[in-house]
Parts: sequence; C-alpha cells; structure tokens
Amino acid sequence: MPSALHIAADLLREAVHRKWMLGLLLAITLAGVLLGWTLQMEVVDGVLASTRLFGLDVGHDLRATDMALRPVFSGTAWFMYVTGLLFGVLACSDFAPEFLAAGRIEHLLALPLRRAELIVGIYLGVLALSVASALYGGVVFTVLFGLKSGIWSWCIVAGALAGCLAFSAVYAAMLASAVFVRSAALSSAIGVALLFAGSVIARPELAALFNAGAPRRWFTAVVSFVPRFWLLGRLGAVAGGFEPLDADLLRTAAGTLIFAGACVMLAIWEFERRDY
Repeated sequence: MPSALHIAADLLREAVHRKWMLGLLLAITLAGVLLGWTLQMEVVDGVLASTRLFGLDVGHDLRATDMALRPVFSGTAWFMYVTGLLFGVLACSDFAPEFLAAGRIEHLLALPLRRAELIVGIYLGVLALSVASALYGGVVFTVLFGLKSGIWSWCIVAGALAGCLAFSAVYAAMLASAVFVRSAALSSAIGVALLFAGSVIARPELAALFNAGAPRRWFTAVVSFVPRFWLLGRLGAVAGGFEPLDADLLRTAAGTLIFAGACVMLAIWEFERRDY
C-alpha cells in the first residue's frame, strides 16, 4: 500500500512540527544527562562496590555487578513500558480526529487512494512515531548504564518496544473510536479505559471475586477479549535473561496483535460505509 505509506509519512512530518515531539526528545535527553551526571558506580573486577545517586549512598555491599543491576535494569524497563504507553495515549489521541476533520477528510478522499489506505496510513504513522520514540529512549538509558557499569543489557530497549506492542492494540481501539466519533477526548478516554482494563480488570484474581457460576463465566468471557497488558511488561525482563520466556507470554503477545488487527478492520469497515 504505497498510498498508506505516504499518509504515514505525512503524519510523521506533522508530528515533527509539533512542539511536544521536540519536548519529548529533549526530556529524554535531559533525563539521561542528569542521571549520567549524578549516578556514580564503583566497579572493580566485575564487582559493584558502591553506588551513589545525587551524592547519596544507595548501596555499599560488595555484589557482582550483573546481579546487583538486575533490579535496576528490570525496573527501568518497566518504567519505559508504562511511561511510553501513557505518553502515547495522551500525545497521539488527536491525530486521527484531525485527519478525519471536516474539510481535510474531503481533500484526502479526493486523492487517488483507497479509504482503507487512509486508515492504515494513520495507524502506521502513529506506530512508527511510537517505535522511534521508544527506541531513542531505550538506547539512551541502555548506553548510559552500559558506560557506567560495563554491563550491557538490551532489556530496557525490549521494555520500551513491549510498550509499543501494547500501544499497537490501544491505539487501534482509539483509531476505531475516532472513526465512529471524531473526538480526541473520547479517543484518549478509550485508550485509558483499555489500559486500565488490560492492566487491572483482566487479572485472573478478580474472577474469584464473582460468585461461581454464570457471573464468573460472564466476567471471564468478557475480559478474555482484552489484551493482558500487565503481562507484556515482562518482555523486558525476559530479554535481559531475568525471567524465562513462557507460552503464556507468547499467547498474550499474539492475542494483542490479533486484537489490534480486529480494531483496525473495524475502523476500516466503519470508514468505508461513511458518507463524507
């Protein structure tokens, strides 16, 4: 779909001209510079002797560096995962409504492109923006910890990319909602609600709160369609070798992609039948 790629490129150009995009890159860079300036690690023969952050001791017992930094890498991967998801929902909620706004949508539909290509182009453009931001942030913190400690682990990058995987499902639902109702506020609300459902409501422990029988079966049936975002955050720990890769995580990743594809197809179906 070459036309879809043109729409995606147009969306990326629009994002570059927005001040928040520049602000995001500056914030990531400044956070890396600040952490690199204040974080001091004393590593001797692969052993972490002490760690100082903002001049304060945060650890002084002798530990192997790779073992001592596992919680740091894992925690940073989770941080990248969560913040990337939240920022994506809030920052990208108005892209689709703006492309579908009155006046602009008529101009786009007058171009030689299919309606499906327009929807796919918007979706691919937002995902490309998400992946680029995640990679930049992940690489900055990976290089920082690598230079400071001598331990190189790609779990932070993996955690950021896991956020992109989860965001692919979240934004697909946001895009579908924007096609039905051209509202950035509603699109953002749908994204936050889906994040909450996939992170809290879809947990199996909540099913035990319902009475055995029909109520529990109905609850389980409904939440089975919601991606389990709380599991995807483990991809960073798996990439770092801190946790094993299991079938449940693979099923969750596959289910997330299927959910995203279904929402994009729903958006295309509704967009095709609309009269502009």
